[in-house]
Amino acid sequence: MRVIVTGTSGFIGPFVAARFVQGGHNVTGLDLRPRPLDPRHEAPPIQIVEADILDRQRVREIVDEVGAEGIVHAVALISQVDGASDPLRTFQVNVEGTMSVLEAARQRGLRVVYISTATLYGIHPDLHPLGEDARPEPVGIYDTTKLMAETMAITYHKVYGLDTAVVRPGYVFGPNSSTGGYFLDRALAGEAIDEPVGADLPMDLTYVRDLAEGVYRAMTVRPITHRIFNVTGGALRRRHEVAEVVRQLVPEARITVGPGLPPRAHLRGPCILTRARLELGYEPRYTLETGMADWLRWLQTACG
Repeated sequence: MRVIVTGTSGFIGPFVAARFVQGGHNVTGLDLRPRPLDPRHEAPPIQIVEADILDRQRVREIVDEVGAEGIVHAVALISQVDGASDPLRTFQVNVEGTMSVLEAARQRGLRVVYISTATLYGIHPDLHPLGEDARPEPVGIYDTTKLMAETMAITYHKVYGLDTAVVRPGYVFGPNSSTGGYFLDRALAGEAIDEPVGADLPMDLTYVRDLAEGVYRAMTVRPITHRIFNVTGGALRRRHEVAEVVRQLVPEARITVGPGLPPRAHLRGPCILTRARLELGYEPRYTLETGMADWLRWLQTACG
C-alpha cells in the first residue's frame, strides 16, 4: 500500500511512518519542516516532502505524484494554551488542514485515518469508563477543533463513501513528546523538577508505539463496522506513579510533585477498548513501566 503520513517531523508521525514501513508499505512523509526519520526507528529511509497542510493544491499534487492509496493525518496544533491564545490559527491547522487531506482523498477515493484525541470526551470527575459513543464535551479550543475535524472525516464517509477511520488516543507519552509532562527526558538531562500540585491526576496513558500500531490497524484492517476507535492503554494511572517509575529508572532523578490535582484538571476515566479489540485486533502492548523503559532505551541510545 502507498501511504502518505502527514506530520513526519512531529511526535506521533515518525512512529506511524516507521510502523508502516516495517509492515512492508511504501511511505511518503509530508511536513512543513521535513527531516529524516531518526535512525532509532530502525526503519528504511522514506521520502519526506515539504508542504504546508493548508495548501490544498500542493497536498493534492503530492497525492497524485506518489499514487497514494491512503493518508494518515497526524498534523495538529495540540496545546490548549496556544489554542486559547490563537484560536484562528488552531482552527486553520486542525480543521482546514484536515479538509485539505479529505478533499485530496476524495478526488482519488483514498483511505484516511485521522488521529483525534480522547480529550474531547470532556470532564467526568466520577472517572467512569468512556466508550466511543459517549457524548463529546470538549473544554478548550484544541479539543473542539479536533472534534470538528473528526466529524468532517466521518461525514465524508457518510456523504461520499470515503473510507475514513478516526483514532482517539489518551495521554500519549514517548520519545519527543511535546507536552513535557512525563518527567523522563527532563530527569535524564539532570533537571530538577518541582511541581506544587498534580500527583493525583488520573491518566489513561498511551505509549506512542501502541498508538502507531492502532493507527496501522485502523488503516489496514478491513472490513470494519465502526469508524471511531479508542486507542489507549485502557487503564487509569496517577501522575505520582509516572514520577515513581521515572525515579526507579533514573535513580538520580530529582522529582517532587505535590498532592492534589492541577488547576483546571481534565478529569476523565479510562477509555473502553472493546471496539478496537474486536474490529482491529488492537491490544496495548506497553504499560507505563514497559513504555518508560523503552523510552529510556531510546534516550540512552542517543546519549551513547
